Amino acid sequence: FVGSARSCGSLAARIFAMAARALRPQAAARACRVGPCNFALSGQCRLADIEDLAFSHSGCPLRSQPQQAHSRGLCTESKVQIDPVDPGALLSLCAKKAAANTVSRVSQSVPPRPAPHRPLMEAPTVPSSSRRSGSPLRVPSAQPDTRYMMPLPSDVIRFNSPEGRRIFKDCVAEGGTEGSYYALADAFTTQEEAGSCGLGSLVMVLNSLLVDSGSQLFSYAPWRWYNEALLKNKSTFLGPDVHKRGVTIPQLARVAHDHHLQCSTILAGELHAPTADFAPAPKPQIGDIDTFRDDLKRVSFLTPEECSATARCGEHRMIAAFSRASMKQSGVGHFSPVGAYSPKHDMCLVMDVARFKYPSYWAPAEMLWDSMKEADMDTGLPRGYMMLKKACAHHSSHEHHQPHGHRLRSVASRRGG
Repeated sequence: FVGSARSCGSLAARIFAMAARALRPQAAARACRVGPCNFALSGQCRLADIEDLAFSHSGCPLRSQPQQAHSRGLCTESKVQIDPVDPGALLSLCAKKAAANTVSRVSQSVPPRPAPHRPLMEAPTVPSSSRRSGSPLRVPSAQPDTRYMMPLPSDVIRFNSPEGRRIFKDCVAEGGTEGSYYALADAFTTQEEAGSCGLGSLVMVLNSLLVDSGSQLFSYAPWRWYNEALLKNKSTFLGPDVHKRGVTIPQLARVAHDHHLQCSTILAGELHAPTADFAPAPKPQIGDIDTFRDDLKRVSFLTPEECSATARCGEHRMIAAFSRASMKQSGVGHFSPVGAYSPKHDMCLVMDVARFKYPSYWAPAEMLWDSMKEADMDTGLPRGYMMLKKACAHHSSHEHHQPHGHRLRSVASRRGG
């Protein structure tokens, strides 16, 4: 076309309106409102605008060869030669498309549907330097598989529910929150990776016991505070992919020992595998449901000695290692701290560190114990729980908690030394 901007824009607008009506009738009105008619009214029109808008509304490019950069200039009142477009060819294409759409709709007897989305590779290549800043980018949408939490099974009670609050009030009245709950709640954290429940639980315990990490993190500098990155950096034996595969009970016991915690591990079943992986942490012991209930009381209630301000190193924490499948939950193995115990209801509070998946909940003590009996496929050992407390200067590094020795059986004595 050769002519002024106003006549060029007006003719281009008419051509584009006809194309829009033929190719996508239901979008014709919107196309004409936002299409080149706006440019025609302002006296300015680019063929690139017509091409881009025609492709975005119909998916059909108006030309088959890329144009030179100088031919995409803006039309002014002077006589300027712009990109040639054959109106006859365009109208012929529109008529063929309209006829095909009509035949298809009559044969299918269904309402018209928008044209299918075309992949990005079929779009004409337009240099980024010459594309309009306001033109939409045709990027294929991708919907990742995401989830938001999971419903708890009916056998457990959500902490933040009417029934859960009633149990909590009874637990407070009994004194079952004085031992660990408030300190753990003060340091409650969410595991940083999908497979880092063990390290996340240990971070929560270390910070609740006010253990000084002795190292500052670049993200917290100049403050010293525990997080999972610090544990992974100091415990190189865990390997670089620990955040994907997680840790085992022996590995977590070693990490706890390396970070100034006294640790005793109680397993919920017979041993059918060696326990050398626990070194230098003490070897595990074998417990039963009565041992478990006694240790729940130890971490939930304070003794008169522990009530004094000078006996902070006597506070205990518990990390449970259980099977989610046995708890009727989604997943396999899992670690989480236990924050409280109500003897009246015989239920313990699992402060789940995978808060993006499950909230904290009250679980029957026997149900949680039974979920520990399932063996870990990586170690062959049954699951169990860990009793942790802050190491004191006068304690030997090999000394560990042995509550209720008449019920616990030493692994060494069972294995003949």
